[in-house]
Amino acid sequence: TVSSRTMYFNADNRDGGADQRETAQGFKFDYLSGFTQGVVGFGFDAQALVGIYLGGDNKHTYPSSFFPSESGNSAADSWSRVNGNVKARFSKTEAHYGGALQPNMPILVANDSRLLPQTFEGGTITSKEIDNVTFNVGQLEHASGRASSNSTGLSVAGATQESNQFRYAGADWKVTKDLTLQAYHSNLENFYKQTF
Repeated sequence: TVSSRTMYFNADNRDGGADQRETAQGFKFDYLSGFTQGVVGFGFDAQALVGIYLGGDNKHTYPSSFFPSESGNSAADSWSRVNGNVKARFSKTEAHYGGALQPNMPILVANDSRLLPQTFEGGTITSKEIDNVTFNVGQLEHASGRASSNSTGLSVAGATQESNQFRYAGADWKVTKDLTLQAYHSNLENFYKQTF
């Protein structure tokens, strides 16, 4: 699949900092394979992301969460990244490993609120062996931000160090058509533990 997004970003800073008004075009290319035949099926998913700067306030002269900066702290003309995941399926259980993971769970949601989405690198296992119950476990090691071509370690706002180990486990139980119960536990090494 191919999708595109044109975004106008207007940050009206009323606390005395510089305002930011910028426009960019993003493209997302996704390839999702099926699985090979056999008791254990194998497959591969790939994703390419491209952002193109269209214009703004003199190519901002400060760090931005909307578009990556180049030398001199002005916006880069374009940026991109390519990632992929290998995957395997046994019965109703799937394992994914790679750098194009986009989790959507109560304890971690890949951020897609700018031009291009955030992605994670690591491994996940999802199992639906029990009817109406989905089990999720995994370990994530790096993230690629919404305005970045590079991956970094995991952290929290204001931290001076990074972690390369976010472990989680949880389950979703669809009790009825309109009621789902969820329970999760996660641990970002050296930062926090969370129970949901």
